[in-house]
Amino acid sequence: MKGFSKTAIIIFLVVAVLWTGLTFWAQSEGPSQQWELGNPKSSKKVLIVYDPDPFYNLDEQVYRFFG
Repeated sequence: MKGFSKTAIIIFLVVAVLWTGLTFWAQSEGPSQQWELGNPKSSKKVLIVYDPDPFYNLDEQVYRFFG
């Protein structure tokens, strides 16, 4: 039983350290980007501001779709 407890604690600590590291990496600043969509002469304008993430950049994909 002692071996199981020690192994479980080590696994928990490794997962916690990896999780914390990935969280800090995902929260880091991304590169600034700017683009224009649609007709520039249109009377309707919108400004989209987001913080890109380093993984799938889901924010950009969603905003480009709705833009």
